[in-house]
Amino acid sequence: MADYSNPNIFFVVGCGRSGTTSLCRLLDSATNAECLLEPSPNLNRESRDMMEGRYDRPFQLIAETVLQRAAAVLDKGLIYGEKNVTLGPFIPHLHKLSKCRFVYVHRDGRDVVRSFIDWHNRMFGTIYRECHEIGDLSERAKKSQASLPIELDSSDYSRPRPGLDDIWFDQWEKFTRLEMCAWYWSRINDLYLDQLEALPENEWISINYTSPEPSDLLRVTEFLGLNGLTSDDIKCQLGKRVNSLKDRIDEGNNFPRWPDWTPIDRVRFENIAARTMQRLGHYPTEYVRYCPPNYGEWWKQNEGGLDWYTWMYDSRLVAHNDFQYFVQCLDQAGHKVESLLDVGCGLAVGYADVFSERRYVGMDLSGKEAEWCRQNRPNSKHAYITGDIIVNIPDEKFDVVFSQGTIDNSYDMDAMLKSMVACSSGWIYLTAYRGWFPELSEHRYSWDESTTCFYNDISVSAVCRTLQALGCVEISVSPLDMGIRENNPIRYETRIVARVAAGESGR
Repeated sequence: MADYSNPNIFFVVGCGRSGTTSLCRLLDSATNAECLLEPSPNLNRESRDMMEGRYDRPFQLIAETVLQRAAAVLDKGLIYGEKNVTLGPFIPHLHKLSKCRFVYVHRDGRDVVRSFIDWHNRMFGTIYRECHEIGDLSERAKKSQASLPIELDSSDYSRPRPGLDDIWFDQWEKFTRLEMCAWYWSRINDLYLDQLEALPENEWISINYTSPEPSDLLRVTEFLGLNGLTSDDIKCQLGKRVNSLKDRIDEGNNFPRWPDWTPIDRVRFENIAARTMQRLGHYPTEYVRYCPPNYGEWWKQNEGGLDWYTWMYDSRLVAHNDFQYFVQCLDQAGHKVESLLDVGCGLAVGYADVFSERRYVGMDLSGKEAEWCRQNRPNSKHAYITGDIIVNIPDEKFDVVFSQGTIDNSYDMDAMLKSMVACSSGWIYLTAYRGWFPELSEHRYSWDESTTCFYNDISVSAVCRTLQALGCVEISVSPLDMGIRENNPIRYETRIVARVAAGESGR
């Protein structure tokens, strides 16, 4: 294959609606470069096929299309740049053939999702056309949609869909458009990061286009060796809001900005995109997932009483017996368990009696449960407190911190694990009642408004990563055989045990 190596080639890449067009137009105004905006052919179909393993000649494709148009500009003695949002799967091939450089543009995913929905509703009506939501389409969008048959819509085809190994594959058909756009933003940015991080660090640069400053863009022009752009030029260009609804059709934003989203929409976005937001720095490293304002209200108001909590305890006797055996084994091994914290204690059924001679503290979101225990379970060694362990970490340290079937309903399972480790001087023990999900690479969250709590599927690998990062040892995440139960199809729950390393339980 011919040698196309030339350091005077660069590509502007990123998720759509992230500012790539704005940056492309700016870079095109340099005196020593041309930066083409989505030149044809733009590889829409090839990009999707490549991501899904159906395309087998990427080097030939890049050489015959992208690098041919680059050569025409290089022949003028100029630096060649190109912006296309479909180049993600071809980054290794572009780099190997041309030794080019990349400018990776990213933007807060919530802003991108809002922009996509406005783009769909106000202009095109063609973003994830399989979505069961039609959208609040303008007349312009309806006409645009009607004029483009689905089989000819290569732009929508280019957007990936979850594969069989994706944690959201089974739920895609039920997704709202907000969820689909959140998934797209997360998937594409992860793809770009994975591809770029495999290259030498000096051959790509990233820019956060959420609220860019002229200095951010000057850093890019310096990296690319572009001339003729000043801070004033850049400031003027940024003020034009290039490729916005205002720029394209003289309309303002219609879909709410993310701070004004409903709690349900905020949860939907976080369920899908929180990890990528954190990876890109749009969330801080120690970010705790969004907690809906009505989280746990049903549990605080339910009137189930002692009979209901006893029924719940009895329905999971295998798990409770397993934990009691775990404590016995620690005692027999010389690790005497003198104090325990029960996270999500309810009415302390079973444990108030089993641990009557030990320091036992029950913690629950519901104040009425804690008060009932104070009134009905008198024991000078016991205490009952109200709070959310993620934000209300007890000052007291415990030999064992445990939780039976509560983490599945948490708004942030990793944060709950961290808080449990923080107040343990010995061990943590948890069960997740919703099942055993060894195939999940990430936790799968689901919010239910009617019961005001989450129903989550816990990821074994994600739990292990979190506990390892916290310095825990003797980590065991395993299936717990609950046996065959009447009216409960779940045979295996998830059992989590870890020892808190000395000095690792601090806040």
